[in-house]
Amino acid sequence: MLERPIEFTPEITLNYQQNQLSFEFAAMDFSSPRMNQFRYRLLGVENDLVASTTARSATYAHLAPGSYVFEVTTGGTRGIWNGKPAQLHIRILLPWWRSGWACTLYLLLFTGGAWALYRFQANKIRLENKLAFEQNEALQLAELDRLKTNFFSSV
Repeated sequence: MLERPIEFTPEITLNYQQNQLSFEFAAMDFSSPRMNQFRYRLLGVENDLVASTTARSATYAHLAPGSYVFEVTTGGTRGIWNGKPAQLHIRILLPWWRSGWACTLYLLLFTGGAWALYRFQANKIRLENKLAFEQNEALQLAELDRLKTNFFSSV
């Protein structure tokens, strides 16, 4: 759990299992803290700001791996909005089985498997051809032997 002010944390990197985010925020207007208004959004999930609300938290669940920017701005109790929102850049990493090196490994395994299958089939065909040639040769030798036997029997 990250509990640092957003101003001092410009960016965080999370693993793919940390895909549920909750944000709590507050304004510097202490005259009536429960009436402070906020607008926020998580770029990458929503493009429009969530309408003015007095809720002091935002939750996002089941975020896909990728880059996001959480923005929040306050209007205080009077609804006078600050110009620049506070931002937090968030990066959720891909799981290891979807990373670039894993895809390369999958490609190598597939290519190796295809090559092994090709070699197996080529060897099978070569052995079948060799067996057929040897059987044909044996038939020819048997026929030649029969002809010789018939010749010598006739002589």
